[in-house]
Amino acid sequence: MRYRRCVIAGGGPAGLALAVEVLRRGAGLDVEVYDQPAPDGTGIVLDAEFVETLAERDPLSGTEIRRAARRWDTVRLRTDDIEVLTGGHLILGIGRGRLLEILRDRARELGAVVHRRRFDPTRAVGPNDLLVGADGAGSAVRRARADVYGPTVTTGATRYLWMCADRAFAPGFWFRRSRWGALVAHVYPYEEQASAVIVECTLQTLRESGLDVVDQRRLEERLAGLFAGELGGARLRCSVFPWRAFRTVVNQRWHAGSQVLIGDAAHTTHFTVGSGTRLAIEDAVALGDELCADPSAGSLAAYEKRRRPEVEAVQRDGRSSQQWFEQIDRHVQLPGRQLAFALRTRRDVNTYSWLERRDPAFVRDVLQTVAADRRAVAGSTVTAPRLLPLRLGPVTTASRLALMSPGRPPSGRTPVGIVFGRADDAGYGSVPSGLAVACRDDPEESTSSCVLLVDTWPVVRAHLLGRRARIGHGVGAVVDAVGWRAEDAELLRLVADFVVVRATDAGSRVERTGLAEHLRNTYAATVLLWAPGLTDDEADTLIAAGRIDGYLHGTGLVAAHAPSTDQRGTTHG
Repeated sequence: MRYRRCVIAGGGPAGLALAVEVLRRGAGLDVEVYDQPAPDGTGIVLDAEFVETLAERDPLSGTEIRRAARRWDTVRLRTDDIEVLTGGHLILGIGRGRLLEILRDRARELGAVVHRRRFDPTRAVGPNDLLVGADGAGSAVRRARADVYGPTVTTGATRYLWMCADRAFAPGFWFRRSRWGALVAHVYPYEEQASAVIVECTLQTLRESGLDVVDQRRLEERLAGLFAGELGGARLRCSVFPWRAFRTVVNQRWHAGSQVLIGDAAHTTHFTVGSGTRLAIEDAVALGDELCADPSAGSLAAYEKRRRPEVEAVQRDGRSSQQWFEQIDRHVQLPGRQLAFALRTRRDVNTYSWLERRDPAFVRDVLQTVAADRRAVAGSTVTAPRLLPLRLGPVTTASRLALMSPGRPPSGRTPVGIVFGRADDAGYGSVPSGLAVACRDDPEESTSSCVLLVDTWPVVRAHLLGRRARIGHGVGAVVDAVGWRAEDAELLRLVADFVVVRATDAGSRVERTGLAEHLRNTYAATVLLWAPGLTDDEADTLIAAGRIDGYLHGTGLVAAHAPSTDQRGTTHG
């Protein structure tokens, strides 16, 4: 059965872009859009390369979008005591109302019938009609057939407030520490005298600060006071009120019979990656392509097969970014440049080498910041974080790479800083057999060697409790999520010089290193990540972002000699 009419429920970017694509490409379908009048909101962000692609596909609408947008390639991060400028961004900001106006005018010009009212999901459509649910995250079309689409909606841990300011600020992030916790404002200009300001914080911070007020004007005034230094007298007003939790929408299916979902009705991704509008329009383009090739039910399955992997990849990125901001209270403890680097690499697609190509001066500054940390050695001059010496109690390693023997170093050009072998082969009779040791040139000198306690955390914890004090050499403890308790942090602080955290096997960068970053930045521990498959680039990324201090490769436990350095960074062995 071939479709003759395309009924689009929803006049947002997804629905209007689909109308433009179907009519512009000559799919042979009549198009109706149900575009309920609603507040246009503030501004949205689009990738500059994506806008160029739009302009190539449809010069009339794409060129108008490009002309109406404000472009930037630098972002400013401001904390209480520093401002950091990073480059290599290719982003556009545009008023949501202006974007919709451009797409709506173009759809009408091409012959779409635009109804300025809500679509009734209980209304029957004709046998040759295609119904497109483009009606947002709370989609009525999806809810009407939830048993078929199989939606899952999860709620984020932070709360956000979408606001706007009557001034065009430099795009960036304003971090504010307070006695209740940290807040961050995501800021970007979208008109000559207007900026979006999205304020985000944890639920605990919201409640303890008293910012969960019901009076909108009072809240606007309080937030303007908190960010007074950045606002410079500009007024803040809420575009959305009250505070909201972000809802991540996932569906088991995107099409059912002669119905299909696009945009936020099919999927959402966290606003901190700025990809929601792009994904919505890309859905419209993909569905338009399939309908032009085959205006029948087969096109819906082809659309979903094409788009789902691309969307799921961005959703994974969005989940990582969302989790990073949920841990904001730890991140704001980092030095300003390192905080900026951690912010930019919270998504797996952004790495040290990627950022080094885009903004080499900023990355050089970050490397200097890492080299100045108390865990490093003063005066170190290296070209990458993984090559910096690292203090592990009385031992200073030649690099941030540790090796568990037997085993080969990972492929790459990183020299091994220290090697761990079996404790019972190195003369440490007081250390339980099966645990590991790393020693310097003279293993008899306990003051210049270190012991790593390797087992499940409950076993390692029991051994540490049996000592209750530091022993002559440095002590490291393997920690994993199984059995870990927050109250054990004090034990680590008293007894251990460093910790080794087993990385989880799956998940994003933020998920795999969550416990490691928590111990490092909450309790000031020196942390090695036990991750056998870590590449040089990923190691540099994690170290520069303040998520770890070094990394351990290998799985064996036999005796081995350890190359290392003295306190001046001279290599031995």
